[in-house]
Parts: sequence; C-alpha cells; structure tokens
Amino acid sequence: MHFLLIFLISHELLHRVDNGKDAVVVEFYFADNSKFSYEEYKVFRPGNSRIPFAVGRTDALGRVVFLPDTDGVWRVKVTSNTGHGADLSIKITQGMVNEESSNIMIFNILRFLLGVILIIGVFVLLSKNTKHKKEASV
Repeated sequence: MHFLLIFLISHELLHRVDNGKDAVVVEFYFADNSKFSYEEYKVFRPGNSRIPFAVGRTDALGRVVFLPDTDGVWRVKVTSNTGHGADLSIKITQGMVNEESSNIMIFNILRFLLGVILIIGVFVLLSKNTKHKKEASV
C-alpha cells in the first residue's frame, strides 16, 4: 500500500503560474520535478468552454504560454495519453494573474480510489471463481 501511495504522489501533476508583461506562462511538472513535456493542451477564453482560444503541446520544459486578450477566468486544460492531466482556472485582471484554482488533486484521488476498487473487485471475483472450482472438484 505504501508503494502505491508513493507512486501516486510521485506522479501527481503540479503546476506554477507566472505572468510576464503580456503573456501567461503555466509550467506543469511532476512531484519528482520531471517535466510534463510535449503533451496536449487547450486554453479557453472566459465564458467559452467549447471552442479553444489556443491549442498545442507543452514545450520541452512543460510550459503552456498564451497571451490573453480579455480579463476574466481563463481555463487551461492539459492531458496526456497516460491519463495524467490538469484542468485549472486562472483569473486575469488588467493583464495580471490574480488567483488560480485547480481540480488536479480531486482527479488524482478519484483515479486512485477507482483503481483500488477495481483491484479489490478483481480479487473478489478471482477468489469466488477459485472457490467454485475447488467445490466442483470435490
């Protein structure tokens, strides 16, 4: 169980938000400081969660860079083929990042719990199947 917890924590996707003069830079990385490189991202304007403002892949350092053209809450969503990802909201006011919120931890906890339930379910099914085979052979 400790191994699973260490594995889960070491693969948690973290992020850091910085804003330059006009650009917002969001850096994604894992707890072991490895970068979330070359993974898909989508940036959504405030009030529009259907059509992306920008799409692409994170750079070699795991960064998403965009130049917001309006104030409000911008959404940045990153995903990988391995199931890691993040969906965060960044509040932009007069070109400045005021606050950010993220639901990364909720997704990681739910994914962990789903995995544990799945493993327990497989063991229960296997133990019932083995019990029926033993009874049939007697």
